[in-house]
Amino acid sequence: ASPGDSVHQPPLTGTGWRLVRFVGGDDAVRTPVPGSRFTVAFADSGVLHARLDCNRGRGTWTSPERGQLRLG
Repeated sequence: ASPGDSVHQPPLTGTGWRLVRFVGGDDAVRTPVPGSRFTVAFADSGVLHARLDCNRGRGTWTSPERGQLRLG
């Protein structure tokens, strides 16, 4: 994307994230149960695919500028 574009397309397209730990507001560190699946995949069409253990979901994602990620 060029500097004048309204939406920055980061190298997230075609990648995914996997939850490995969560730090709560109380600073307690929690890790997923072994074998559970908590993932997010970023499709090139701005579609987000999520798996939260046995549940699945879909939404949208954009990156309006470098360092920002918006989920819908």
